[in-house]
Amino acid sequence: MLKQIISTVIVFTLLFNIASAIERPSVGITKYDSEIFQGPGTTKTYQVEVQNTGDVPSDSVYLTLFFLPSSWYKFEGGVRLEINEKKVLNYSLSIPSDASGSISYNLTANAIRGFGIVSNPKVPVVLKIQKEATETSTAQATTTSQTTSTTTQMAETTSETAVQPSMKFFDSRFNLIILVLIISVVITLMLYKFV
Repeated sequence: MLKQIISTVIVFTLLFNIASAIERPSVGITKYDSEIFQGPGTTKTYQVEVQNTGDVPSDSVYLTLFFLPSSWYKFEGGVRLEINEKKVLNYSLSIPSDASGSISYNLTANAIRGFGIVSNPKVPVVLKIQKEATETSTAQATTTSQTTSTTTQMAETTSETAVQPSMKFFDSRFNLIILVLIISVVITLMLYKFV
């Protein structure tokens, strides 16, 4: 009986140490334009600053975009980020000549680590499609650009404080702890039968 108790304690201690040493990968968008202006029939490139906020390097950090037709946007390839490292990723928008109005879309930073994908919650961006024709429009765009700059600074502050990273697939710490507990129960039951 004493052997079984000691073996159970050893197994639980080992599994707890393994579970507590699990890596916590995480990425976050720290700077981006929350409101952009672009003319129909044009292509422009935009920058997004992404930071590795986890405790391990991220193998391939890349952006995804939702709520725009896939033919409208293009991303550069993934980059490696060390712990706390920041890098600027670019994406380009090609607006068709017949497009108009405002469209909201979401940007997400993702990273591949091991067998799983780590995703940052989405950040909203408003795309305003406007024709640039006269000097009056240019003056209005300058005023709007200054407002956008203020809005962007507010978005940066909000993104740094409000956006918390989440994990999907096999990188989930909670799922791994549950798995470790199940394995420890199975090992304990096997030890009781054989000891």
